[in-house]
Amino acid sequence: MGCFAAVLRADPKQVEARSDLGAALLQLGRVEEAVVQLRQVLREQPGHAKAQDNLGVALATAGQLEEAIEHFREALRLKPRAANTHFNLGNVLAMQGRFEEAVGEYGEALRLQPEHVQAQVNLGSALAELGRRKEAIEHLREALRLQPENAVARQKLGELERTTLP
Repeated sequence: MGCFAAVLRADPKQVEARSDLGAALLQLGRVEEAVVQLRQVLREQPGHAKAQDNLGVALATAGQLEEAIEHFREALRLKPRAANTHFNLGNVLAMQGRFEEAVGEYGEALRLQPEHVQAQVNLGSALAELGRRKEAIEHLREALRLQPENAVARQKLGELERTTLP
């Protein structure tokens, strides 16, 4: 973080360094500080898709789900082929119980990045919430094919298979 701070002291308008600092703070769990840095990036460069996405993650972490959705949608407007942003938006929609919409976002993430294991798991979970067990099982099995040690996928698959009639 010292490198980012040094760059920003020398040139406070260095948008990329500020964006990277915000992302690093987010990784460290310093969410409020990350929000401050990412909002500054977006004041200077509103079209910065990665900062929009990272701010969405930070806001979702802070429980500000509606505002997080706005930033994810803006990030996707700027960069529609960003699989991870579709995944992040799906997560927030699922947190709100908006499973049909979440399924669409996870599906798009997988269309763009077919081996996104966590999108497979989360899609399976959202489908299960909608009562679409057969499809849910297919996605959870795919997640385990891609990552056999994925404990969450294994647990969810086991639960579904125990409750599914033959």
